[in-house]
Amino acid sequence: MSYRMANAVSYCEIDGQLIFLDLESDRYFRLSEALEIRFRAFVQTGETSPNALAELATHRVLVDAQDGELLPRSFALATPHHSAIEREDSSARTALLAVPEVAAVVAYFRSQLRSQRVPLLRLIARASAYRQRHTGHRRGLCSETDLLRAVEAFTRARLLVPIEPRCLLDSLSLLRFLARRGLYAHLIFGVSMDPFAAHCWLQTDDLVLNDSVGNVMAHTPIRTV
Repeated sequence: MSYRMANAVSYCEIDGQLIFLDLESDRYFRLSEALEIRFRAFVQTGETSPNALAELATHRVLVDAQDGELLPRSFALATPHHSAIEREDSSARTALLAVPEVAAVVAYFRSQLRSQRVPLLRLIARASAYRQRHTGHRRGLCSETDLLRAVEAFTRARLLVPIEPRCLLDSLSLLRFLARRGLYAHLIFGVSMDPFAAHCWLQTDDLVLNDSVGNVMAHTPIRTV
């Protein structure tokens, strides 16, 4: 049997340690030292012992090479150098007009994230498909001015929505808010160690949309959607 990385699984390396994210089971994990060595061998050469391959498949790191995919493969974005929330570019009136829409989209994603019927992988796949439908192939054609104004309107309106902020909740909500305006953004998951912490944010090229550059740089990207 031939294997490949599970589409729902991605990983990064921090201080010589591999950290894995499984979106299907919504968990972060590490492998044993011995299994990590075998996984590195698989990544470098595509080969390892049959027993190791089977064990990696048991941990859902590898899957049958014929299995289908729900999401595009993760990829690297530019190192962030700018932050949209550290700029001011829209009017308070624009933000006020956006409150009903922002309240609705935040409430929607809160209910979806709380639901046990919608796995995180499926929810993110739907968000990615929604973005594709509304932005098409305009990934690199977004006006930065339009992007900054939309982010500022969302950020100000979000302050008036009485739902506790959460990075995943607000990133998914902003992703949809931008997509409705034909504006493309990437959803990035990141982790940090000592102590372990998981985070996510939106980014376009080297522009962070809903976080500060300093906070984003404190996390190592593990998945880009």
